[in-house]
Amino acid sequence: MGFFSSPGDKYSNIEHNFTTDQIKRLFNNLRMSNLHENEEDIVEEALVTRKGNDGKISLRQIYETLHHLKNTNKISKIDEQKLMSLFQEEYKQFDK
Repeated sequence: MGFFSSPGDKYSNIEHNFTTDQIKRLFNNLRMSNLHENEEDIVEEALVTRKGNDGKISLRQIYETLHHLKNTNKISKIDEQKLMSLFQEEYKQFDK
């Protein structure tokens, strides 16, 4: 990373189609005791809003959304990290 780079720079900016159902499925499979149902709803709504009408979102956009939620105390740092790891794993399907 360069002097003026941000932590989000390590995530791809290539957008992929990631449906709301896929996001819901991730949360249904989630085993995070710290993330309460209302926090899941907040994260889900923020990601759906971020991906917009075309249904595409990049890992960098996911990171920026989760980071904003952490900075506004809507989720914890641990939740941000766990969710990012989960999305990174899910996005490996696009590298095939």
